[in-house]
Amino acid sequence: MTTDKNRLVRFRFKDNQLEITGASQEFGEAQETMSVEYQSEEVQIAFNPDFVRDPLKALTEDAVAFEFNNEVNPGVLRIGSEFLCVIMPLRLN
Repeated sequence: MTTDKNRLVRFRFKDNQLEITGASQEFGEAQETMSVEYQSEEVQIAFNPDFVRDPLKALTEDAVAFEFNNEVNPGVLRIGSEFLCVIMPLRLN
């Protein structure tokens, strides 16, 4: 979804839905949508995809909790009760 020049993936949370979007000049845009448990106001946050993908390699359960307060503060990925990873978002222009 991204290239070495553009290391940014957007996560848009809204009404029990997560939309993940990545884009590059070379390959165009890719978008995936999935159902999630989210019932707050719509928010868009961006991350380096490696910082999200790497903790997900530790999956031992079907559920992942992603906690964040806003678009600029660090987020937390929790997998089960024993794995926690803090990830810093990227600023959106």
